Amino acid sequence: MQLYNVEFFTKKLEYVGSQQISSIDLEYDYLSPDENTLNLMLETKCNIDNIICIRSLIADKDMIVGVVTTINETKKGKAVKFKSLLSLFDVPIISNQVETTIEEWLATQISNTYITNEDIFQNIKCLDVKIKSQTYGTFEFDEDIVNLFDYVVNALKIFKISINFYLDFKNKAIIAEIGQNNSTMRVIEADLPNILSKTIELKTSANDNSANKIIIISEDNSITYYKLTDGTLTVSPEDNKRILPVIFSIKKIDCTPEEFFEKAYDVAVTELADDDFNNLIELTVQEEDALINPDIFEIGQKVLIISNNVQYTTYLTGYKSQKGTITLIFGAIRLELTKKLKRRLKK
Repeated sequence: MQLYNVEFFTKKLEYVGSQQISSIDLEYDYLSPDENTLNLMLETKCNIDNIICIRSLIADKDMIVGVVTTINETKKGKAVKFKSLLSLFDVPIISNQVETTIEEWLATQISNTYITNEDIFQNIKCLDVKIKSQTYGTFEFDEDIVNLFDYVVNALKIFKISINFYLDFKNKAIIAEIGQNNSTMRVIEADLPNILSKTIELKTSANDNSANKIIIISEDNSITYYKLTDGTLTVSPEDNKRILPVIFSIKKIDCTPEEFFEKAYDVAVTELADDDFNNLIELTVQEEDALINPDIFEIGQKVLIISNNVQYTTYLTGYKSQKGTITLIFGAIRLELTKKLKRRLKK
């Protein structure tokens, strides 16, 4: 049985209280941050708006960093509700074009909202942003006011960029680390007996009308990009590397002749994003499984899953811990009606 350490801090990272627990039930879904509840002893000190950090003492890494939203006390103990710090991004922002990299754009939005905001009471003093990769691309904005969290999710689905939080006690900082996960791709044999249960739900790119070819034009230029079977883009594909059947789109952009090829590439990267997220794969294992080692998986990590001699390339987007087991959640499809409704209401 694993042990977990639950710690509470102020937003200045001043220690408040802690408790070790032997089992934990929680769900971390990058695409739809939900509220979780921990049942703790009355003596464990914590307050509303505290930072909560939960880590496995075996893995010795932050499992989840969140913020306390509700505390309910009874004679037997206290129920502490909290949300992931990703919920901080469920706020409106003024849309503006991506001028540098996607990572830099996200960092700027977070900084403008919570670090350098002119309303000092809105700022989180210990919050800091670190960028670990550079990815060029663009976002499309249909409105002047958009929800930042929608673009946090889009950054993961389109560009494989995730935001992960950890606490830097040496520098008294809450770090939001932005970037692609470049860890070695993990391979999971989903038919082995250590997999307690599995769910595989697929959405094919053909049914989703996902383009594998795009023609980009401006007043002065045109260029055609093709997505190959390995996910890379090219303007001169080899026939045996083309994705078939051809699903194409045409897009016109406004720019100067000098800007055309750079902007056209950014648009192609966005429009021809691969469909490795068009699935829902859930694999449940024991929390101490030595073959899978579920504690070392990271959000945004690329994974090859083999089931019934079929290979699925996907990315980790969440996990559930319950009664000594961990369910790893891959892909961007969600079957729960409440989560579908949440996204629909946002749109």
